[in-house]
Amino acid sequence: MCLFVQVPLLLWAVVVLIMYGVSLTGLSNLQGPLTSLDAAAHVLYRGGRAMAFATDLAFAMTDDDNIAAKAALQPEIDALTADYNALVSDDPGSSPFL
Repeated sequence: MCLFVQVPLLLWAVVVLIMYGVSLTGLSNLQGPLTSLDAAAHVLYRGGRAMAFATDLAFAMTDDDNIAAKAALQPEIDALTADYNALVSDDPGSSPFL
C-alpha cells in the first residue's frame, strides 16, 4: 500500500524536474532578445527626454533661457543618437549610455 502512494509522487517529482530543466534551457535562449528589447525601451526613454528638453527650448522666453535650453538639449541629442545607433547596429557596447 505504501509503495502504491509513493510511485505517483516520485513520477510527479521527476516530471517537475524535467520541466524545470527544459524551461531553464529555453530561458537561456531569451537573453539576446531581452537585451534588444531593453535597448529599445531605453531609446524610447531617451526620445521622450529629448522631446521634453526640446519643448523647453521651444517655450524659452528670453535669450538667456534659450541659450540654457540649447545647452541642456545638446547632450540629450548626443545621448539619443548614440543609443539609437547602438540599437540599430545591435551593439549595446558601442554606446556609453546603455
